[in-house]
Amino acid sequence: MLKSRGCLIMLSLFSLLWGCGGGGLNLPNVVNPPNPQPPSPTISVRVTLNMNQVYEGEEVTCTAEVSPSVQQVINWKQEPSSPSGTFSPLSGSVVRWRSPMVERATSFSLIAYIVVQGKTYEGSASIVVLDRSEPPQEPPRISISYPTDDGRQNLVGEGTLLTILGRAQEGTYPLSKIQAIEGESVLQEWPISSSGDFRIDLEKFGSPGRKTLKLRAVDSQGLFGETQLPIINDNNQLDSAARGFLRKYSCSGDGGTIRFGNLQTGPYAMPVEIWLFQGVEPYQNLVESAAQFWTKYTGIQFKILRHDQHPSGDMYITICDTFSEDPGPVAITQRSFESDPHEITYVRVNLYKGWLSYNDDGRVIVIEHELGHAVLTAAEVTELGSYFIMNPVMTSGGKVISPFVQRAIQLLYSNPPGWTP
Repeated sequence: MLKSRGCLIMLSLFSLLWGCGGGGLNLPNVVNPPNPQPPSPTISVRVTLNMNQVYEGEEVTCTAEVSPSVQQVINWKQEPSSPSGTFSPLSGSVVRWRSPMVERATSFSLIAYIVVQGKTYEGSASIVVLDRSEPPQEPPRISISYPTDDGRQNLVGEGTLLTILGRAQEGTYPLSKIQAIEGESVLQEWPISSSGDFRIDLEKFGSPGRKTLKLRAVDSQGLFGETQLPIINDNNQLDSAARGFLRKYSCSGDGGTIRFGNLQTGPYAMPVEIWLFQGVEPYQNLVESAAQFWTKYTGIQFKILRHDQHPSGDMYITICDTFSEDPGPVAITQRSFESDPHEITYVRVNLYKGWLSYNDDGRVIVIEHELGHAVLTAAEVTELGSYFIMNPVMTSGGKVISPFVQRAIQLLYSNPPGWTP
């Protein structure tokens, strides 16, 4: 029996965790994709306004910055289109917008856009227009901390989820909802009732290609504040990035993939059984939360077994209570193989004394991380940012699985052990 091992040392809830090697979605067709098309150019448009609210009939100065600079006309428009204000001039990097007459406080989105190689790129900023009889009214504010526009965190496609982490702050009126918008179409919305950090999952990405969505915080009176959410909705590019991840992190020296079980015994064929030692049973709810995390992002189903419920076969994950030991790491995962070095047949996760020092959120993140060593990679992955579940840095707000890694897992478990991505 061959073994490989991964370990995790967590120094504090918000500090570096030293590591050493060691729900469900409607899954898309993940057979070999066609050759990817060249990616669209990376162009961003940023809009700023010299004020965020005006009275009807007043003017606001709008400035657009295009990066990288291109020799294209910058045009302007407003949403909603009625009642209509007036841009002067109609195009340019700096224009003035005279606000329309309104019956009550109304939010508008002022949008700058350019067309390059037949593709439209836009940026926007929001403003509140007040009726003359109204006092000043503050719109909500919204910001995003994840994903960044790095071409990987925000790369999406069919059958994936994009987790968005951010913060919303109410203005004059209570918050009502957050919306993801493409053009004038609402792709998805989520209720929100109070200011603070939020975590939402976007699964509707609209039209394909590189583009910028608007993420709006809307209050009870319909006033909104917004920020930009750049995404790349490209199935071919997603598949290419997924295969690259597998080659780097989930393959043996011969280039073949290493996975838990095979096409008959592994994930997607049947639930992965997790057998708890008796000392772990008081924390079963935490194990269930960690399993649900993986199910949400990957579609892999799990079955939790207590110590007196024996696994149905020889292929399962055991979580052991080694709380009396303090070797340094708070958890270690051991992966075992029988005859095929590409097929994991048994996984043992040891939870050590240090694991007990964390609150429940931290404990769940540790188990999520160790399950990742069981079903995805023995490596600690730091290049995808601290929010990625296989990064050994503990973060507040929880962890995520990037969409292209979700696709990597779909590919991994739709093919036999030893498959070459």
